[in-house]
Amino acid sequence: MKSMKTKHVSVNTASAGQKKVKLKRHRWIKKEDKILRTIFRRNKLKNWTYKANILSQRIGKHFKSKQCWDHWNNVLDPNIRNDKWIEEEIEKFIELHKKHGNKWCKILKEFKGRTYDNIKNFFNSNIRKLCTDIHKCEFRASNPNEIERTLYFLSYISKYYTPHQKNPKEALETNILLKKINSIPLSSFKNYIQKLWSLYPTLCQGTLRDRLMDILKDLDLIDSFDVSLIRNSDVAPRFSTSLTQHRNCK
Repeated sequence: MKSMKTKHVSVNTASAGQKKVKLKRHRWIKKEDKILRTIFRRNKLKNWTYKANILSQRIGKHFKSKQCWDHWNNVLDPNIRNDKWIEEEIEKFIELHKKHGNKWCKILKEFKGRTYDNIKNFFNSNIRKLCTDIHKCEFRASNPNEIERTLYFLSYISKYYTPHQKNPKEALETNILLKKINSIPLSSFKNYIQKLWSLYPTLCQGTLRDRLMDILKDLDLIDSFDVSLIRNSDVAPRFSTSLTQHRNCK
C-alpha cells in the first residue's frame, strides 16, 4: 500500500493577531501502517483515541485520533474499493448529488467500499475533464445516459462560472476547481454547446432541453440563441450573426 503523501494545511493560531501557520501532514511509513493494522485487528471498537494512544506509544511520537481514522478509512481498510466506477454507480451518484449537493458524507453512506476521498475525487475529476473538453470543444458522450450526465456536470459548471468577479461564488471545495472553471473563455462554451446540439438535435425535447435552457441562462447566452428553435424544432439552433465568428472549433 502506498504511503500517504505529505500535504500542507493552513490552521489558525490561538492568538487572533498572529498569522496563519502552515503545518505538515504526517507521511505514513510501512512500519506505522503495519502497527495500525495490528491494533485494529486486536481492537475493532470505534475508539480511535485509544488506537491513537497505542500507536503513539509503539512508535514514540504523537498521533491524533482523526489522523488514524482518516488513514485507516481512506488507505488501509481492506474493504476499500479503488476499481473503476460502473454505470449503475454513476447513475446512483448523480441522483444522490442532485439531492445532497457536495455533502460527501451523506453520499458516502450509499456506497459500500468507497471512501470519502474516492467520492469527492470522482466528482471533481469529472468537472476537470469537462472543463478540458469545453476548452478543446470535444464531446465524448455516446449514449443518452452519458449525454444527460454531461449536461448535469455542465449545468453545475455554468452556475459557478463568474470569470470577471473578484470574489466568485464559493460553491466548490477548492479554489483550484473554481479557477479552472473561470479560465474557460465564453467563446469555448458557445462552441461546445453548438457542437453538442449539432450532434444531438434531440436535446430540443423534454427535460434535456430545459436543462440546456438553464445552462444558457446561467452563462448569459440566452439572448444569443434562437430560443424559438429550441422550443419548436428539432433543428440545431445557431447563435446570432454577431457571434457566428466564434462558432467553429479550434
